[in-house]
Amino acid sequence: MESVDKETESMPQKKRAIRRGPRPTSVKEKEPSKTEIIWMAASYFGRMMLLLEEEGTQTQAAQKNDA
Repeated sequence: MESVDKETESMPQKKRAIRRGPRPTSVKEKEPSKTEIIWMAASYFGRMMLLLEEEGTQTQAAQKNDA
């Protein structure tokens, strides 16, 4: 048992490399595909429509209260 401990102690320990600077090119994000762009635009458009609709119902309710 003790001989194994001595062997592991003498072995050089691997040190984690600290990377500084830009990421390697393999990790960079890829360009979004056409379908992804369409989905992003559609979801953005849908959210804007919901916000406008919500804003419109609030203004209509305010106008009814004023009358």
